[in-house]
Amino acid sequence: MQPRFACDDEVRVIRNLRNDGTYPGCATGTLLVRRGSVGFVRHIGV
Repeated sequence: MQPRFACDDEVRVIRNLRNDGTYPGCATGTLLVRRGSVGFVRHIGV
């Protein structure tokens, strides 16, 4: 299976991203990235 995006691709977030408890230093449910934000793929998890 191939990833949909490659490292350094520009992407736009279509849904708010909230911490599910796996991002350290923030409470669960904290807004991490707001819908509409633009960024770049830095890492692809396996």
